[in-house]
Amino acid sequence: MAQNQTPDIRLEPVLTEELPAYEALYLEAFPASERKPFSLLQTRAQEGKAELLSIRFDGAFAGLAVTLLHGPYVLVDYLAVAPDFRNHGIGAVALNLLRARYPRRILFLEIEEPETELQARRRNFYIRNGILPTGLAVTLFGVPMLILSDGGQNVPYDDYIALLLYAAGPYTKGHVAFRGFTPPDRT
Repeated sequence: MAQNQTPDIRLEPVLTEELPAYEALYLEAFPASERKPFSLLQTRAQEGKAELLSIRFDGAFAGLAVTLLHGPYVLVDYLAVAPDFRNHGIGAVALNLLRARYPRRILFLEIEEPETELQARRRNFYIRNGILPTGLAVTLFGVPMLILSDGGQNVPYDDYIALLLYAAGPYTKGHVAFRGFTPPDRT
């Protein structure tokens, strides 16, 4: 790539030949306590309840996004950039590409309650990119999580549960609990 040429970053459905790298990044980027079985993600994508998307940098596999779809909502279930492509703004571009892919839906995600420096950096990345706290806190498979959304738009707990049950299926039933709601400070 020429020095002054803008890189071509795209978000597109995963290609069959990318699946091994996609699954390897998924296993590397997310702790076991937060991962769904990869086969479940593939099944939900085949059913149209999820999308497995590749982030491509000048045509090369550079990351992944897994989205769960239901009604007016899109849960960004997983977003990761491959190690060789990190710290180049690709994650921020991917968020904007997700917004463009789902323009009439509320984009939201779950993040760990920040306890480590890495978790705090992850939260701060999302906040810098306009994915803001909604005030909703849950426990998901024993992990304390916060719900963030594009612009901090409201995601009611009942709608969140409906999405999980629809898109992830009974796999999640009994593994998610309401922890509380604190209206976010928007000042």
